[in-house]
Amino acid sequence: MVNKPKMQRDDQTVSASHPTRNDAKAAKAAAGYGRTGAHAGTGADGTRARANATAATRRVTSGTNVKSVVVSSGHGSLVRGASGYLDEVDEARRIVDLVAEKLRGRDVIVETFHDDTSTSQNQNLETIVKFHNSKSRQLDISVHLNAYVTTSSPMGTECLYKSQSTLSAQMSAAMAEAGRFINRGPKKRTDLYFLNQTAMPAILLEICFVDSLADAELYDEHFEEICDAITMVIHPQATKPRS
Repeated sequence: MVNKPKMQRDDQTVSASHPTRNDAKAAKAAAGYGRTGAHAGTGADGTRARANATAATRRVTSGTNVKSVVVSSGHGSLVRGASGYLDEVDEARRIVDLVAEKLRGRDVIVETFHDDTSTSQNQNLETIVKFHNSKSRQLDISVHLNAYVTTSSPMGTECLYKSQSTLSAQMSAAMAEAGRFINRGPKKRTDLYFLNQTAMPAILLEICFVDSLADAELYDEHFEEICDAITMVIHPQATKPRS
């Protein structure tokens, strides 16, 4: 699973108003998984999404056996994410599918989504969010892998949120323990399209760094444990055997 780094982003755009910065946040922003400014949460649709999310914020503040969830992979088959020792799109899809399988085994209602139609960053973001908002659920989750620069050093895992700080802290800690990753912790972000426009409480997982050899090796070694950890944060209580 660990390949030689190809460090390319097929959808990478860095505008004059968003210069490259020396942090992983900038690298991911360049890959196009978040829109800011007027596109982040304004207009009629954005206002409704914010109002609904505000009303729902208190409903999910920790992994208290969520009964329904929508989980999507970041980017798309035609709008690629980051690529290095791991490919973000390919691995995010693996994670989504296995976590969904495990959650269904705990009687959680799960909808999954992988974007195979969008041809631009904006269309990709809108398509993903539209799918989430079309479903009845308690929680929205987007699965990504991070990127910075090619390195052999470990970089770590984190969870991004707008309102779900407790859940994000639990998720980041659980992923770090399961994958033996550095725990970069929960990160509040108010500039990401997915977190702004989904109408229910939402978190965005950054599993590890695709361009870190150490992270990639840990990810491969502990893949199923990582998926188990994500599952148990969402729904800690295993289904009781039926008599």
